[in-house]
Order: sequence, then structure tokens, then C-alpha cells
Amino acid sequence: MADAVTLSWRLAVEHIELARGLSHGAAHKALLYACRNGEVGSEPHRGDWPDVSEADFWRWLNPPKPAPVKRAKIKAFLDKKFHGQPVPDDYMRKDLVNELRDCGDPSLKSVDDATVKTSIDEYHADLAR
Repeated sequence: MADAVTLSWRLAVEHIELARGLSHGAAHKALLYACRNGEVGSEPHRGDWPDVSEADFWRWLNPPKPAPVKRAKIKAFLDKKFHGQPVPDDYMRKDLVNELRDCGDPSLKSVDDATVKTSIDEYHADLAR
């Protein structure tokens, strides 16, 4: 980590306090655990605490969110139903919502119109790539 950009321990702890709403002690302990666990790289510093890898720190503090499961299932349903083609403009979204609710997947029983619309938009964007 010799050539990596680092962040001081004190500043990293302050960021954790603000981002996660933790006390100073709890933020300090969380960062210490992340460093010992190998999630955040660190290197010795002249003071009491090491500097931490800035890239590792931000990745650890703000992990990527997992893709919503319902939207992924809806897009798979659309791909199968429309054979990899766009959803026709005249296809009623209300009918699609009902089909999804009746498709046998318990997680789609409570699907709403907004989720279906977002899924259709993502499905069309995926087709355009």
C-alpha cells in the first residue's frame, strides 16, 4: 500500500461517525475491526493509529447495494414473455401487473405498478446495450 492514497485514522473515524451515526468509540472499533479483518488496508503511521487506504475505506463505508430482486425477476419474466423484444407500447401495464401476480412466484404477489414500470424501463435499457 506504499503508493496508495491514504486517509488519516482520525478523519476516517469522523467519517464513520457521520455516515453511520455512531459514537466516536463505536466508529473507532468498527474501523479497527475492518482493518484487522482485511476489509480496509492500513499502513503504519508515526502516531498512535495507522493511516487507511482511502479506496478501501470508501468501498467499505459505502458498499454497493444489491440489485432489487423483484425487478430482476420481472425483467426475466419480460425476457421470456416477449422473447428478448421490447414490451409493445400498446401492452397494458395493468395486465402485466396481474400476470406477474398470478405467475406463481410468491415474491411477485404484491408487485406494484411503479416497480413494473421501472423494470420495463430497465429491461428496455438492457436491450439497447
